[in-house]
Amino acid sequence: MSEPFLAPKGTRDEFFLKLHKRIKKPEYTMHFMVDREGRKAMFYNIKGGLEGFDEGDCILMKATVARHDVRDGKAQTYLNRCVFIKNYGSTQKKPTWQEQLVQEPPWA
Repeated sequence: MSEPFLAPKGTRDEFFLKLHKRIKKPEYTMHFMVDREGRKAMFYNIKGGLEGFDEGDCILMKATVARHDVRDGKAQTYLNRCVFIKNYGSTQKKPTWQEQLVQEPPWA
């Protein structure tokens, strides 16, 4: 990994990122992303596709690097002005609704 952050502060560019984790709060949603080199990024809102991708999906998005942070000793890029471009999906197979029905419920 050459740089710990996605790009220099103030850069507006397209980024190919994987949604690692999404945390939904009543007031906002936090998206924790990672790129192919393992660099971490985070943003709150995205235009044009908020429900168009799930955890594990890789997306192409346009965003501005707002700041660089260090969380838990690891570099993290904070993005804003995020615009969803395309969902490339996941390398992991997602279960169909039929497969989900026959799975044992978590409370069992």
